[in-house]
Amino acid sequence: MELFNFYRKNRSRQPLLGASVSRQGVRQLSKLLTLAFAWVVALGGCAPFENNWIDQKVAAIEAYQTNLGAGASAHDLVSNVAFKSLVVEVSSVPGFAPTQEALNRLQTFLNSSLNKPRGIRWMMGTELPPGTARGYTVQDLKNLENQFRRYKPQKDELTVHLLFLDQHSSDDTETQKILGQAFGNLSIAVFENSLRSATVKDTQSQTPVWISEVTVTEHEFGHLLGLVGLPDAQGKVSPEASALVRSSEDILHPAHCMNPNCLMYHAADTSAALSRAAGILPQLDEACLNYLKQLGSSDAR
Repeated sequence: MELFNFYRKNRSRQPLLGASVSRQGVRQLSKLLTLAFAWVVALGGCAPFENNWIDQKVAAIEAYQTNLGAGASAHDLVSNVAFKSLVVEVSSVPGFAPTQEALNRLQTFLNSSLNKPRGIRWMMGTELPPGTARGYTVQDLKNLENQFRRYKPQKDELTVHLLFLDQHSSDDTETQKILGQAFGNLSIAVFENSLRSATVKDTQSQTPVWISEVTVTEHEFGHLLGLVGLPDAQGKVSPEASALVRSSEDILHPAHCMNPNCLMYHAADTSAALSRAAGILPQLDEACLNYLKQLGSSDAR
């Protein structure tokens, strides 16, 4: 499997008309255009309406927002209604890139969770600058996103940006370290330095770093898919899918699953998850899988 498959497409545009046109040809073309305009007016302006509708659809795709809340693009990510393929852009601070094994496992997770008939491609993003000792706030993450994100949704291809960082989250406490955060509808931050430190300290389970990376990244990706019952996903997924996932939401820890063995359990993206995992990759439980199945087969948004 080639994960970071770089390519560029060169497009050539042919001129609409030839370089030289005779005066007689211009007159004939003018007459034809006049007749065509008369027919359009006689038909009540249907053609301009159709063109305007197409322009609006193109503009809507070109202006796809990437600064919404996690879950707002759940249907677009899971289904193939509007977007047939996905690009995953991976950016990192030098020395804090994810392991290849983690990316391979994440590819498998996405293949089984998303309905993208034209495939999922991986692209190397821009090198990120080092963070500061105070840690990353949500605004810091958004600033990095705005400055360094290279790939934006276009036509029928959606994009997700993964940032692997060298400093901790500003939301860390003395007893719990945040290892990952879905800070947008198509953006995930992994606090790689905190993740590695927590993995090394967890001598009981002897968890490999790649398992920690996969667990945290898949958990945050689950939030992008609307798990579990995220408010920004409501109204953008079918009532059936929403009901399925709501039934398993942990009231004490909103947006997370109540099943301690599920990937979407609240501790999966914190340092507390490593001891619990004991070197085993957590999976989505039946309720979460049914939600994704319903969402992927639904065209309701």
